[in-house]
Amino acid sequence: MKLIELLVVRLLKRIDNMDVCFGNKEYQQIDDIVVCQDVSIQTTRTVNYMKDTLKLGCTPTNVNLWNGIAAISLSKNTSSGFRDIVLVERNLRSLRSQANWMQSGWRIRGIVIKEDLYPLSSSGLEFYIPANRVECSDEGTYRCIVVGSSIANSDLVKEKIDTVQLTVKPTTINQIQIHPQQPIYARYTVVLLRCTGTVGRDPAGEIRWCYRRDDMFNFIGWPNPDDYDKGMLISNDCQNSQTSTLRYNVSADYQYTEFRCETGGTTMVCGHSSAITSNITIYR
Repeated sequence: MKLIELLVVRLLKRIDNMDVCFGNKEYQQIDDIVVCQDVSIQTTRTVNYMKDTLKLGCTPTNVNLWNGIAAISLSKNTSSGFRDIVLVERNLRSLRSQANWMQSGWRIRGIVIKEDLYPLSSSGLEFYIPANRVECSDEGTYRCIVVGSSIANSDLVKEKIDTVQLTVKPTTINQIQIHPQQPIYARYTVVLLRCTGTVGRDPAGEIRWCYRRDDMFNFIGWPNPDDYDKGMLISNDCQNSQTSTLRYNVSADYQYTEFRCETGGTTMVCGHSSAITSNITIYR
């Protein structure tokens, strides 16, 4: 069969399966039932660190086509492969659903919504981590697996994968420190300005130095990078902190220069509306 003919056959098969799954056709064979059975993984794909709740879940779909659910598991990818967080299975003595949390830290932090295999109409695993309990390590790839059988008595293992990404925004900029500190400076005095902040993880969060003189309306970036030490990013869990120092030779041409230390926003351009700032003015 030619390649183009093979692709057409596959496309028609997909359309046929979609018609079956969405009720546009009657089930013709066991394969139709198996194709239509699936699972759904629920994740909060983008989480604002310390602000958003992290929701996670694993649920069979088209439950009318499942004969029964034997187990539901949620795992997270690590350096050594996927590692189970929780496994829900049937207790053979009580015949009730039993959740086994493989990592106790998740159970302590999590608030369970449901962890049930029966009845099928409400089967699934759902829980959430409150914003103040979300950890940096929660970012990553998750896998949902449902093990069971179809109404045609076919054994099935269905899985889905999704990812969670943390957005860590800056939280603080401390007041600019200046040395030597005095109300008015003589021209050509060398002044050191130091700024410290908690700057998140986004590159736009790194500290930037901005200024404007008495003949300027808007702040712009300091033009000479040789005048400042950008400072190292020091990681503390998800957050980075940074201390940057600017060396300024007091201008003989302007009455004052206002400096601004910034972090945040969406770019490294000075003056972003959502930036966190600290200002100081040097007069001569």
